Amino acid sequence: MLAMDYFDRAAARNPDRIAVTDGTISYTFSALTDLSTKIARAIVANGIAPGEAIAILSPNHPHVLACQHAIMRAGCAWVPANSRNPVANTLDQTKKFEVKWLFYHTSLQADIDTIAASASGLRGAIPIDGPSPSGETLEMWYSAVPSDVALPDVKMDDVLFLGATGGTSGGGLKGAVHTNQSWELTILNSDRLLKLCKPVVHLVMAPLSHGAGTMHWLVVVKGATLVICPSSDPATILKMIEDYRVTFMFLPPTILYMLLSYAGLTDHDVSSLEQVVIGSAPVAVEKLKEAVEAFGPVICHAYGQTEVLINNMFMSSDEVAAAARDPALEHRLASTGHEGPTARIEIMDDDGNILPTGERGEIVMKTGTLMREYYKDPERTANSRMFGWHHTGDIGWRDKDGYIYIVDRKNDMIISGGFNIYPGEIEQVVLAHPAIQDCAVVGVPHDKWGEMVLAAVELKPGHTLDESSFLNFCKERLQSFRAPKAVEVVDQLPRSPVGKTLRRAVRDRHWARHARQI
Repeated sequence: MLAMDYFDRAAARNPDRIAVTDGTISYTFSALTDLSTKIARAIVANGIAPGEAIAILSPNHPHVLACQHAIMRAGCAWVPANSRNPVANTLDQTKKFEVKWLFYHTSLQADIDTIAASASGLRGAIPIDGPSPSGETLEMWYSAVPSDVALPDVKMDDVLFLGATGGTSGGGLKGAVHTNQSWELTILNSDRLLKLCKPVVHLVMAPLSHGAGTMHWLVVVKGATLVICPSSDPATILKMIEDYRVTFMFLPPTILYMLLSYAGLTDHDVSSLEQVVIGSAPVAVEKLKEAVEAFGPVICHAYGQTEVLINNMFMSSDEVAAAARDPALEHRLASTGHEGPTARIEIMDDDGNILPTGERGEIVMKTGTLMREYYKDPERTANSRMFGWHHTGDIGWRDKDGYIYIVDRKNDMIISGGFNIYPGEIEQVVLAHPAIQDCAVVGVPHDKWGEMVLAAVELKPGHTLDESSFLNFCKERLQSFRAPKAVEVVDQLPRSPVGKTLRRAVRDRHWARHARQI
């Protein structure tokens, strides 16, 4: 079925159930179907052809969901644009992906003016939350279109998503092209993996322009209600879990760490939770154990990439809970789980050889959720599929039980004194220190070793750090050449608009005045 068929089936079964709410604006499944259909007709009436790109530039808002559905109903390619990005990034994305129309939030009107002045292919832009400077609103725009405008006959191999990514092969902005086929397999794969029984209430904290924009499709088969959280503040998140009896949520590690450090965590009732998916970056073992203690046996770990969507590697809540309580299994918490039902995962060297258990190499996969291509970039598409496998750009290894451990991104490796050092492994140890909330381990210039291992750390509220004892803590748990030789305490680590810690920004600050970069 098409992606929208899954939503429409849920709507037919639950017409009066709330589909999305932010506490102020709410739509039932029936009302959201009606709204997205009207918007889709307006898209068609304005001459946007099937397959053409339409972007949404907005913070989380119920109308983001309505516009996303409308784009898919109109047979167009949804381009999620991050509202926290600099306007230059959004403009680059608009031009590169040949965006023809743009839905936006009025708080970003200045960005829209800049984009409209420079992107010659953009035919129009409509605000989703209020009037434009000319007074036009979303409702005025779609209400001017007759109800008999026909929607296109969308096919399974038609494009529905064009996602921006740095890609697995580097080289700047790329667009991962997905069709209804890869989207459907992701929905079915995830429905098989996620154990959700109650009427699903999904708390949305991450941007709908990124992981959350895909994540809500994983629970559409359950007729899920999406509750948009206005803030990533721990007190707000926990109150909404209580107030809405939330059963499902997706957390990037950074938000998980903030929740675990929040002094009022145990004052809130989180017993409604059935599944909490942790994803977008590796999670520290100690933090996973804390999470199971705090939230119960509901924590699962998912792997995803824009190129392959999500849940091709997965560790279920039962597996996480078992590893958290059994010292003999605790090492599995450092893994990203095992291959999912619709993926084959291997470890490969640079010559295309599949490596045996225990050896490190690049994680490669075969899966039906793989993108069709990088948008208008056959060379990079081919490079990402050398030897007949999708190359993730992640370095890892597999244990004898099939659990896969991500060591690091291929591009983040530190070379110190001739040794290859993977920051992700060091960060696991750093995050086990009782004073550390988050960290980034990088290689900084060193005259003798080439690079020296440095840990930049954020402290938990109310904690201090003694440098000498911290370095000894790390050295006791790591080989000497891998242990940090210096620590840097920062108020806040640099993060991407979706909350990922930016190692590269930490590293660049230390290399800025050096002629060499390695």
